[in-house]
Amino acid sequence: MQIRKNLESLPTRLRFAASVLFRRNRLQWGMDPWFDIRTFLLGTGVGIDPRCVVFDVGANIGQTATAVRRWLPKVDLHCFEPSPTTFKRLQAARPKATLHEFGMGRVAGVAKLDPGSLHTLARVVSDGDESAQGLIEISIRTVDGELDRLGIERLGVLKIDVEGEELAVLDGADGAIRDGRIELILAEARIGASGHPTRHTPIEQLLERLEPHGFRYAGFYINAIAADRGLHHGDILLVRADRLPAGLYWSPSD
Repeated sequence: MQIRKNLESLPTRLRFAASVLFRRNRLQWGMDPWFDIRTFLLGTGVGIDPRCVVFDVGANIGQTATAVRRWLPKVDLHCFEPSPTTFKRLQAARPKATLHEFGMGRVAGVAKLDPGSLHTLARVVSDGDESAQGLIEISIRTVDGELDRLGIERLGVLKIDVEGEELAVLDGADGAIRDGRIELILAEARIGASGHPTRHTPIEQLLERLEPHGFRYAGFYINAIAADRGLHHGDILLVRADRLPAGLYWSPSD
């Protein structure tokens, strides 16, 4: 298993090595989110050890968990996945994380999930959505509620990939956001006319929600490019401005 993971990360590591070699010790931001997150956490003095907690909201079958363990092998990782079918696949992947079979949202309760034709397309739907078929009920909790339940004072990273419900998850984390208890947020987003109109949250809405609380746009990581519209969607990294490390200017490797 470890050999396979090392091989999977080999192209990224080779790009990093080439970048450092040819750019004279300067590695560009935006090449790998978890490499950049590691840099930010180290720069802000947050130990990348079990005291650093990472919430993977919308864990799917463990893709993010694999990336987290590659760059942050010792953090306390919690994976949240509400779809029963997908959760079984997540369990089968055996990530080194605490697994939770429920979703995150604005308020605790139940919601209807459209499992979609592929595991990556599962989404929460609102009442009256006539296009949804074969809905299932899932349990929903909030980030604030889980922090209290688990006795967690601070989050190192809140990662959100929930097919257009990112703002609802942020609303459920409002207390932690306002109290400055979250260091970094990594959320799926679309830019302009790119992406899906309901499955991807516009980047402008994420900025409007988080900038008033001191977060700043620090990186964008492209996930897909569509032939008819260019950039399809990606992940935006937001960092608290008052926690940005001194001297962090050109690149993670400076």
